[in-house]
Amino acid sequence: VDRRQATILTYLAPAVVAHAVLFAVLTTFAGGNRLYLWWLSLSLVSFPLMGWDKFSARQGLPRVPEAVFHALSLGGGFAGTWLGMVVFRHKTTKPAFWTTVLLALALHLGVWYVLYR
Repeated sequence: VDRRQATILTYLAPAVVAHAVLFAVLTTFAGGNRLYLWWLSLSLVSFPLMGWDKFSARQGLPRVPEAVFHALSLGGGFAGTWLGMVVFRHKTTKPAFWTTVLLALALHLGVWYVLYR
């Protein structure tokens, strides 16, 4: 594993674990549509991570790799990533970010359509 991959895994692995735990809690206690709960739990993970990255940028701390946000967005956390971009005014001038978030939204709306039409 090279250094870049290790950095991505440093953030992505805990995010995936947090999502798994949160998703399990939501499906157990909240009930409802699992796809929506999947989106919600990943968004609840990606949103504060956007805030952390903005804080890290201001403080000169190690940054969260963009690949982590792309993976979380494409996995279903597009709403949290988008909300983080707006609330924290973070990565709003990066076309790749907007493109990935919009692509993820389109992808997941397509999944929703296929599953629930």
